[in-house]
Amino acid sequence: CPSQSLGSGCSLQSPAQSCGRISAAIPHTFVIKSCTSHQKNDHIQNPDSYIKRSRTSFYRYLTMTSLNTKQRNDMCLLSPIVGILFFIILYITATLFYPGGSNTNKTYKGFDWLNNYWCDLIAYIAKNGELNDARPIALTAMFILCSSLILFWVYLPKLFPFYKYNHIIRFTGICSMIVSFFLFTGLHDMVIDVAGFLGIVALSGTFIGLYKNNMRWLFAYGLFCLMVMLFNYFIYTSGHFIFLLPSIQKGTFVLFLFWICLINIQIYRNNKNIH
Repeated sequence: CPSQSLGSGCSLQSPAQSCGRISAAIPHTFVIKSCTSHQKNDHIQNPDSYIKRSRTSFYRYLTMTSLNTKQRNDMCLLSPIVGILFFIILYITATLFYPGGSNTNKTYKGFDWLNNYWCDLIAYIAKNGELNDARPIALTAMFILCSSLILFWVYLPKLFPFYKYNHIIRFTGICSMIVSFFLFTGLHDMVIDVAGFLGIVALSGTFIGLYKNNMRWLFAYGLFCLMVMLFNYFIYTSGHFIFLLPSIQKGTFVLFLFWICLINIQIYRNNKNIH
């Protein structure tokens, strides 16, 4: 064809037309290979189209990667709830290994849910004088709980991102959990005082943030939990109604941790709505 004019049988056609035109005279396998070679060389013949398709594929990849990363980050916001569930499981497990004894009955066998404290599980020696086999499990549970609540205080500012006291809430909340972990030491009373003070500061800021952001039901429930915690502290320091303290302590644990879970779920929902 190069040696003939256009009128003598050659014409300027697209690769697809050429392939279809000569398919009757050329073996089918050759036609397929020829058409495939045109597709493979498309980035040479049509560079603009090739670049456009490449950009589209790259943007699609970035979008999918961003969505996967966002989903992982959203799930991380629920990690405090997972930690609290692990704490409950380990707490119950630890009670099964407690030798026995309480302040009211030194000879009681096993863990007395009415008269034993949480701190009894992390003591080196049980109230009946035996070596406390529950201690390693209880300490593990306590470490998981404190770590989970540290994450909670880290994530809490996402609930009201424009609140000016967020840095104070986060700092005092984290410090309170770090101090709380040392309850198993001989500084038990001092740890309760320091951690309690830091916790009250963090909770006060949280209540103000909840109220100003119209989360009244979380505010009311949290305020109720705070009143119960203060009642615990009153009994502990004054000695009045001391026989009720072990039971009230466990009830306070349940109420407070449930409130934490509710706030954590609200943080997760808010973060999904923002994105």
